[in-house]
Amino acid sequence: MKKYIKNGFTLVELLAVLVILAIIVLLAINRIKNSVKKSSEQALIANAQVFVKAVNDEASTSRLTNKFEDGRYKVAQVFDLGLNISGSKPEDGYVDINDGLVTDGCLVYSDGYISIRDSALNYTSTSCLYTYSIAYDYTGQGATFVAPTSGIYKLEVWGAQGGAANNSSGGYGGYSTGNIRLNKDEVLYVYVGQAGAKHSGAYGSVTFNGGGAAGRNSGTSAIGDGGGATHISRINKKLNELSSNKGVLSSTGDYYISDDIIIVAGGGGGADSWNEFSSGGGNAGGYKGVTGVANYWTPGDGATQIQAGQNRFAGAFGQGASGPNNPGGGAGGGGFFGGAAAYDNAGGGGGSGYIANPQLTDKHMACYECETSDSIETKTISVTCANDVATADCAKQNNGYVKITFVDF
Repeated sequence: MKKYIKNGFTLVELLAVLVILAIIVLLAINRIKNSVKKSSEQALIANAQVFVKAVNDEASTSRLTNKFEDGRYKVAQVFDLGLNISGSKPEDGYVDINDGLVTDGCLVYSDGYISIRDSALNYTSTSCLYTYSIAYDYTGQGATFVAPTSGIYKLEVWGAQGGAANNSSGGYGGYSTGNIRLNKDEVLYVYVGQAGAKHSGAYGSVTFNGGGAAGRNSGTSAIGDGGGATHISRINKKLNELSSNKGVLSSTGDYYISDDIIIVAGGGGGADSWNEFSSGGGNAGGYKGVTGVANYWTPGDGATQIQAGQNRFAGAFGQGASGPNNPGGGAGGGGFFGGAAAYDNAGGGGGSGYIANPQLTDKHMACYECETSDSIETKTISVTCANDVATADCAKQNNGYVKITFVDF
């Protein structure tokens, strides 16, 4: 009887071979990918080296009309100065030149970034562009901001809300924003306003950074303090201590030009209530603070860019007015100028904001249902949003807030 010898592979053996081949192919593909990636990164570094060498040559010989001095340059500025290079050019980024050489920077290409640190160039897939942001909440004292690098910073400030009454809210704090160019280590001082409190049958308390104190009435009805303003300045003082630094009147006579006070967001006026009556506080400006609500007697006027709220109990620069003793009244909110206090079951006026400092650009103010302005130095938009969380172009509930964000070099 003949014996048959099987020469083929079993199914298991074929599958094992296929798995081994797949692993070999996968390893080969990954190796090729890594090789291509490495080659691409090296090409990007080579292009960056060409760019940096060209900048170094120009900086060291000052061929570009002596414009390549030590300092920070955006990539667009470098090319605007006449630099010509071969190969792929960076699309964005910056370089720092020290002693005629590029020492630090970030170059942005379509397929990656080149980080420059201490003259060494390295590829990175994640952005090496500079980012920075810091926020300040209410603490009851001033804070110091030191610019970590030279560049343009966006300032955002929110004033504080006025104190509530039994059935009505205090006026909302305003919002102001603008950009300013600062040098590295330049110092600004930040003061965040305190929200007004609610008081029953007793005098209120002046709130931090300019909110007036609620008046006292003979009953137990509630009256609110004014909300404090929030400001940034070059002098380490509360806003009502900077009266001599408010600057000079503009040629049009409708705003002050100050070099020391950078930006202000007004505080809201305090509310008032008595028996069945209840009157809300005026919202902060903006261009003008809003007059408080009156359900019985005289409300507090809102402040403007050049004058505090008047009425019987006038505010002052940086300070909302306090309410009277019996029959009481809602207090004025703090601001560049403070709101007036009310008399007898009426709300206090809102304080005004400020953005007319000539160093500010891209600036405006926003406030809740307030008077608007189209002028560059007093630009104000009216909004109908108010949040406890600080939100751009929204009025502020509760305490004030500040946010400073690096925008560009």
